[in-house]
Formats: sequence, structure tokens, C-alpha cells
Amino acid sequence: MGRVPSTSPKNRSPSPSGRGGGQLDSMDTEIHVQLFTPEELGRIIGEGSLLGFMLKYSVVLLDRGCLSMVRSRPRVTEFTIRTLRRSILAALGLAIERFYLEMLGESASHLYHSIRHLIRYLYTLSGDPEGFPVSDEELLLRSPEDLRSFFKKLIEMRRRD
Repeated sequence: MGRVPSTSPKNRSPSPSGRGGGQLDSMDTEIHVQLFTPEELGRIIGEGSLLGFMLKYSVVLLDRGCLSMVRSRPRVTEFTIRTLRRSILAALGLAIERFYLEMLGESASHLYHSIRHLIRYLYTLSGDPEGFPVSDEELLLRSPEDLRSFFKKLIEMRRRD
């Protein structure tokens, strides 16, 4: 029988909106919960937040109609592009740092995330929000040929660990 996850503060991180939600770590699984009003969610998506593109893979526990509205209109904006550029460099910096600290598993994981952001960044330059890649399969389909084999190797490395 599985254990009941603890809801103590050490197992949760606060919601960025400060209105509730957060992260629960239980049984080797991370659960991220966010609570938004329809107006907040519309504003976030309108700004070009990556959240709008990620929602197609989310599990919605309660929706009073705003999710269908939001899912129909994610768009690539300057904010999207700027966020992806910063994410590429942040993950790459962490990968290099972990490499020099001889934390090779973590280094590979950060490099994997950097390359994911890079593929998304390159795709956003096309301006097509419909095919924004989220899953590894979509990223492989939309990645430039020279990155595809490298990205496949990173995926395989992470699955072995």
C-alpha cells in the first residue's frame, strides 16, 4: 500500500502567484499545482508565457471554461523568445558547472534541458505557435538535423540513469 504524501511545508514550494498551489514531492513524483483566475491565466498566456504551450499536456482538475479559451490562443511573443534565450543559457551554465564539479549525470540533465530550450527557440523564430514542440517526440520532429542525433543521445543517456 502506498504512503500518503506529506503536506508539510518542507514538501511544498509556494505558488508564484501567492494564491495557492505549489509543488508536492511524493513517491518519486513531482506534482506541480497552480491556481489562476481566468483573467490571470489570460494575461499570462497573452504575454507569450511558455505555460500556454505546455497546457496541452496538463491534467486539469477543475475548469470552468477558461482552459478551452486559453488552449486556443497561445502565441509566440518577444517575451517567449527572451524567456527561451535565458533558459538556454541558464541550463547550459548549470551543465558546464556540474561538469567541472564532476557531477556528470546532473551535467547531462542540464545539457538536455538547454538543448530542449534551443530547439524550441529555433522553432519560435518561424512564428508558428501551432506546432510549438513540447514533448521529446515533437522536439525531435522539429529539431534541425544537426541537433537531432545529439538530442537523441541525450534522451537515451537520461533514460539509462
